[in-house]
Parts: sequence; C-alpha cells; structure tokens
Amino acid sequence: MISATSERRVNQTAAQDAKEAGVLVNVTDDPVLCDFVFPAVLKRGSLSVAVSTDGKSPFLAGHLRAILEDIFPEHWNQIAEAAALFREKVRRLHPRAPAKQAACYEKFIRVDWKKLLQDKSGPVLSKIFEDLVQ
Repeated sequence: MISATSERRVNQTAAQDAKEAGVLVNVTDDPVLCDFVFPAVLKRGSLSVAVSTDGKSPFLAGHLRAILEDIFPEHWNQIAEAAALFREKVRRLHPRAPAKQAACYEKFIRVDWKKLLQDKSGPVLSKIFEDLVQ
C-alpha cells in the first residue's frame, strides 16, 4: 500500500492499519513508516539499474539516475540481449565447467561492444560468439 497524503497523522494511521493487516506500506517522504522504498530505476531493455537512498533523499536518487542515463546509453539494451544469448550458448557448450564459463564471460565483458554494435549485425555477432566461447 502507498500512503501519500500531506497529513502526517493520516499517513501514520494508514501505515499502522496496513501493518496490522499484514500489508506492506510505503509512506511518501517518511522512510521510518515504510516497509519498502521505490528506487530510481533506469531500464535499457532487460538491463535495469536502480539507485536508492532508502527513501531519505529521493531527489539524490533521481539525480544519480540521470547520471546513469549517460553511463548506460541505449546500446546497452543490445549488449544485454547479446549477453543473454551468449550465456545460453556458453552454458550449453560448457555445462559442467564453471571455470571455463567464467573465462568466456570475461572475454565477453572485454569486447568493445559500442564500437562492434555500430559496425556489425547478427551473423557477424554469431562469429564473434564462436571466438569468445573457445
């Protein structure tokens, strides 16, 4: 439940009633009364990056989220999708070799994906995956 009135007493009563009913509650701008908080979330497809100040300074979390937009531009969606496909392939090829899997993931991380995604497409990515799983 979310309580967001400008009246502290109303919010306190709502929080108490919710807790007595076994319902989690978030009281806007009153972290002491909250069972949960809402982080500032940046989504790029299947990639989600969240920042939270435990409800104490949401303006700061929002500012940091804006900074993350510059750190994680739109091409990160494509990287996340490629990573999911790559993980499936690695797990299929090396099912009982966690060290080999970790080595493959490390190779994936080291690729200059921004440059690669500007120059390449699906079939070329398949070839790159082949090189990275060795």
